[in-house]
Amino acid sequence: MRKEKIGQLSKDEALSKAAFLCSVSEHCASQIYEKLQAWDVSGEDANDILNRLMEEGFIDNTRFSRAYCHDKFLYSHWGKVKIVQMLRRLRLSEDEIAEGVSTISEKDYLEALNGALRSKDRTLKDTNVYQRKGKLVRHLLSRGFEMELVIDAVDEVIEDETKLSNYKSGNNYVVNGVTISDIDWDRVMEARTTSPVGFSTAFIPKYSDAIDGAKEFLKFLCSDKGMEIY
Repeated sequence: MRKEKIGQLSKDEALSKAAFLCSVSEHCASQIYEKLQAWDVSGEDANDILNRLMEEGFIDNTRFSRAYCHDKFLYSHWGKVKIVQMLRRLRLSEDEIAEGVSTISEKDYLEALNGALRSKDRTLKDTNVYQRKGKLVRHLLSRGFEMELVIDAVDEVIEDETKLSNYKSGNNYVVNGVTISDIDWDRVMEARTTSPVGFSTAFIPKYSDAIDGAKEFLKFLCSDKGMEIY
């Protein structure tokens, strides 16, 4: 018995090929529909194939949304705004999108935002506060983080740097009459960037050549005066 041909593939062949793609990696309905169109499958037959794939569990838009959010956040370091935009382009429903986004831990999300912020901040050479703030905000927005979270995080960093600059004396920092060298300061900042926001303890790298000075500065950070700054 001859198989009904649809372009270069029969309907059964197109179904098998689509099922294979879905078994290798997660695909949403719109992605597979585009594949079927590229294979010259008619609209009616494409819908039949999609329904079959969904009935048999090869396609599950909610499952796809969870996987997509996990991968784009963990590996691409995207914020929720960018993730949601891309899922809408793939024509997922708002409920399916919300289910995926809900799998992102708020704690991990804020740590990722602050990590991206600190990382970018270390690359900037600008001394003008407004230029520095603008570059940080644009960078985080381009990563897809929410405006409100971005502004709050950037303002906190700029405020910290402004307050700390008041302690700068030549190439050193003077805190409560104690001189802290640039080397000590760099080691402490390195320890701070590896600790959660709002830390109560910090770790000094074993290879540090300024452990004693760094320890003293960390004591200051945990003092009443240090808490006022941080």
